[in-house]
Amino acid sequence: ACAAAFGRGLLMETSGPCSEVMKIMPPLTVTDDELDEGLAIVSDVVRALPGA
Repeated sequence: ACAAAFGRGLLMETSGPCSEVMKIMPPLTVTDDELDEGLAIVSDVVRALPGA
């Protein structure tokens, strides 16, 4: 999911002992449109996960 998000321009990484946490790393300043786009990317990549 993180690689797919990165491919679409969103920085994400996993953490935790089993990589069960996905961290989103947006810029410090973000417009409403950029936030909407980033959340859409997160939604898309999470839905594409096996078992989602």
